[in-house]
Amino acid sequence: MSLSGYDYFDIGVSKEYIAMDKWRTIVCKQYTIVCKQYTIVCKQYVFTLIQGSFMKKITQLTLIASLFALPSSVYANWFGAIGYNHLNDTVEIESNLNVFDVDSKAITISLGYQYNFNETFSTSAEFSFGHAISDGQTEDIRYSDLIERVNIELDSTAKFSIMTQYQLNPSLFLFVAPVYSKIEYKSQGFQLNSNNKWQLGAEIGVGYQFKNNMGLAISYEGIDDAKIISAKLKYHF
Repeated sequence: MSLSGYDYFDIGVSKEYIAMDKWRTIVCKQYTIVCKQYTIVCKQYVFTLIQGSFMKKITQLTLIASLFALPSSVYANWFGAIGYNHLNDTVEIESNLNVFDVDSKAITISLGYQYNFNETFSTSAEFSFGHAISDGQTEDIRYSDLIERVNIELDSTAKFSIMTQYQLNPSLFLFVAPVYSKIEYKSQGFQLNSNNKWQLGAEIGVGYQFKNNMGLAISYEGIDDAKIISAKLKYHF
């Protein structure tokens, strides 16, 4: 039986469709394989996250348990302190035409941890917070071609320090520390252009140990324009 030209054309087109279907089938299978591999990777990632979270919790519990397992002699390195600060600082309000020297007083409380390298050298990390006990001072300021009176007062202080201590003898010691401090002032309705921000500074001082767990420290601290003289009573737990 002979085939016409149209029949040959139909057979050719049919073969092309069959080839295209096979190609689509191969592509779909490859896509399915990729999707399965992606699913496996996702499952492995989720498992890793769960495993990491679990290990993190185990680590935290281990650290807490280790803390409670420490001997009581280690706890003696924790200390607290209460102190008195006298501050002299330069405060700028509204513009550089209004710059004043401000004297303030504050009571501070501190918490820290001391590590002893040997009988001579030790280091400690300490955080302290102070609250003003002075009323501030009243100054005349220039504002929009007017002169107004404003009360400038200390609000609070905060400080983090890493102290290195040198023991001159069993009772007397010297110390020096870089500090990261914030001294916050407030005024009635006027913008402070300086202060009220964290700044780097330095502290140097001398101390006297009354007993094994109690001592007195006196220091001088400089932070930008601020000069701070402080005295604090330390108690080792």
